[in-house]
Amino acid sequence: MYNGTMTGSASRTPPLRVMIVEDEPLISLALQEIVRSCGHVIAAVVDNAEDAVAHAAHVELDLALMDISLHGRQGGIDAAVALREAHDLRSIFVTAHTDPGTRDLAQAAWPLGLVAKPIHPARLNAALRNAAGTLAALAARAG
Repeated sequence: MYNGTMTGSASRTPPLRVMIVEDEPLISLALQEIVRSCGHVIAAVVDNAEDAVAHAAHVELDLALMDISLHGRQGGIDAAVALREAHDLRSIFVTAHTDPGTRDLAQAAWPLGLVAKPIHPARLNAALRNAAGTLAALAARAG
């Protein structure tokens, strides 16, 4: 998990295995760079909800960074709910849609956070660090 710096140096516990679900290529690349600089592993990169759910069945993941507004039939909130229900995989939403109505809808997925676009590395870093702590606490309770 995250060690407190954005250098990508080794940490005391394993890094998070992250799936990025983002349909804008430049934003996806920026997310990948930030996640790696925080010391985590990019386990999958997809650009739609259907592929996100399919990948979760075959790739070992700890967390999804999920855009709310995705191209295709299914949006990010629906995908995050499906990931949680089918694979016990939690999400952090990364979105330009931060209005109260969208935030209320997003709660159905039990997200571990919401990071507003444009993405600020320090905010995403903090969200990843908080998510890592929450996931570690949940694992400790379960184990």
